[in-house]
Amino acid sequence: MREGPGVRRHLTLVGLLLLAGCAGSSGTAATPPPDERGAISITATDDFRFVPAAVTAHPGQVRIVLKNTGSYPHNISFPDLHVTSKTVSGTPGSTATELLLTVAKPGRYRFVCTFHDQAGMTGSLDVTS
Repeated sequence: MREGPGVRRHLTLVGLLLLAGCAGSSGTAATPPPDERGAISITATDDFRFVPAAVTAHPGQVRIVLKNTGSYPHNISFPDLHVTSKTVSGTPGSTATELLLTVAKPGRYRFVCTFHDQAGMTGSLDVTS
């Protein structure tokens, strides 16, 4: 069976749409899947960024694991929820901490590193039902 120019054009368009969908358009990393304990992992870097900077969860208990891959001290604070993690310095023995949140209703909750929020170290937790 011979393909006409319309079929080739359609297949090319489908391929481009699939590639665009796989690449994403936001430029930010997607929420990583929860680990075996149901935790969402967020990494703090020496570039004063959270990776990923936007995460998604459902209402209820949300376990956040903050990992520090650099040498500066970092924490993660949710001002609207009035909760802040312990500080992690990135030195051996202090590279990660866990924070258990109770989020009752859907919404967007901003999080910051209290040491570096003025440097742009912020992110958001989107709670969806």
